[in-house]
Amino acid sequence: MGATKQQVIIGFGPPSETTSDGNGGEILIFYRSGYIPGTTGLVTVGANNQLYQGQGTPGYAVSRRTAIYINSQGRVYYWRIN
Repeated sequence: MGATKQQVIIGFGPPSETTSDGNGGEILIFYRSGYIPGTTGLVTVGANNQLYQGQGTPGYAVSRRTAIYINSQGRVYYWRIN
């Protein structure tokens, strides 16, 4: 809280969207996405030294929307992550 709009943009990069907050300020909206890789499964040694590979977990996509509220003086007064 209290950071300047310029500091936010330096830290996050340019916003994906900008909209009014209805009070003379603005809301900077940032979207981020990525992928969390899955696992290959646990390899175990069984009878007669045979190798067995268990079922791994699948990977999945993640996304995040961050809204940073800037007041009319150009300072952050609220933020939220969805």
